[in-house]
Amino acid sequence: MSERPKNLLGLVPVLNRWKYPILVLSIIAMLGSAGISLLLTNEYQSTTIIYPANILSVDPDRILQGEKIEVTGSSVELDRLTTIATSEQLAYFMIYKYKLYLDYGYQDMESDINKFGAMNMWYTNLDVRPNDRDALEISFISHDKYKAAAIANDIAARIDVLNQELPLENRKRVMEIYKDQYNYYSKAYLNLRDSLNEVRKNYGIYGLADEGYHLSKSVIETQTELAQAKGELEVMQQSGGSTTALKARINGLEKALATLTSSGSVYNLNKYAAGLKATKDLDSIQSNMLSRYIKAKANFDNAKIALNGKISTINVVQKAEAANRKIKPIRWLIVAGSTIVTFLLSVIFVSLYELYKRENYRFE
Repeated sequence: MSERPKNLLGLVPVLNRWKYPILVLSIIAMLGSAGISLLLTNEYQSTTIIYPANILSVDPDRILQGEKIEVTGSSVELDRLTTIATSEQLAYFMIYKYKLYLDYGYQDMESDINKFGAMNMWYTNLDVRPNDRDALEISFISHDKYKAAAIANDIAARIDVLNQELPLENRKRVMEIYKDQYNYYSKAYLNLRDSLNEVRKNYGIYGLADEGYHLSKSVIETQTELAQAKGELEVMQQSGGSTTALKARINGLEKALATLTSSGSVYNLNKYAAGLKATKDLDSIQSNMLSRYIKAKANFDNAKIALNGKISTINVVQKAEAANRKIKPIRWLIVAGSTIVTFLLSVIFVSLYELYKRENYRFE
């Protein structure tokens, strides 16, 4: 009985005996894999590349204050964009928008099984990875090369939208605070303005130019004319002249002086002196409240602008375009791999079979 071979040369006689079956199986595998590969649908991959902007530098509140926009963000922003890109929220949005569940063999997204299957296919076709230049590469695979490019670009746009919405709730709360301040100072300013107008009306102080000067001048001039008229009256009475007109003039001057100095008239010196301090105090308070009101209004207006502002949080370096070449299937590789695997399995099988026969023969 011959000894078992100690090297691969012992396989040569085995392969020689089984060469035709092995050859037939290899040819069948080659033809079968070729036919199957021809039935496979071509798949195309499109890639878009984005840089994250610093989310703080593109905050509308900061921009309104004159701060500059930074083109690139830190690794924190890159991680945030990666998280958004791989989130279920974005996945569901894209699957529903492009009806990808139909491409994945599902009629709807009603059942949990369909949702799970569609989501699994989505993440299989999606590739999101940071590159060595701190940019984010977003790739998507589809049977339609134009759809693949459109989805990749739309993913980048959706990332920007979701990234902008992250601080939106806090910004709304800030705007409500500014709105409350604006309403409070607006009401307080109007009340002070009405109060000041009422005080001016009561005391006859309307803030006219040189109002106090002219009022004091009128009182002094009237008093002077009255004193002169009374002096003339004394002289006329001593000389025996007619005093009727002079007395009438004195009477008119006394009434005029009473009007200028009594509290019953609108313009009078006593009321003016009494109301001057009150109006000055209210005017000072009103000026202070006016400055606060203007500042509160500016803050509220800026908050509204910031809330409605749409400033991109990403910088698109490369937009996805329709691929010129398919990414898979690689048909020659499928055929070659199937043929080689079938050949090796056939060799292993016949070798084991020959070994089995030889061992049975030894023990007989």
